[in-house]
Amino acid sequence: MAASDPPSRKAKPRKVYPHLATIREKVEAGCSYVSIFKFIREREAYEGCLTSVKYECERVAGERLLQVTMRFETAPGVQTQIDWKESMTLR
Repeated sequence: MAASDPPSRKAKPRKVYPHLATIREKVEAGCSYVSIFKFIREREAYEGCLTSVKYECERVAGERLLQVTMRFETAPGVQTQIDWKESMTLR
């Protein structure tokens, strides 16, 4: 090992790993990362930080957006768009 080489580290399992299935399910249901964090902290005894949950939510949402986003444009005054949330629940 040369003097300039950093010491090797063992990869530690992250606290969020056991909760990835729940995170994926909640992101696909349209839940925010804060509500997902509160849910797994209360129901699944998650002891990690909000940042880890946010990172995983963004990763899952990014995969989802690549799969389902189709953008199209219309001329002004042709179409009205409204954001709608119907029956979003946390289980």
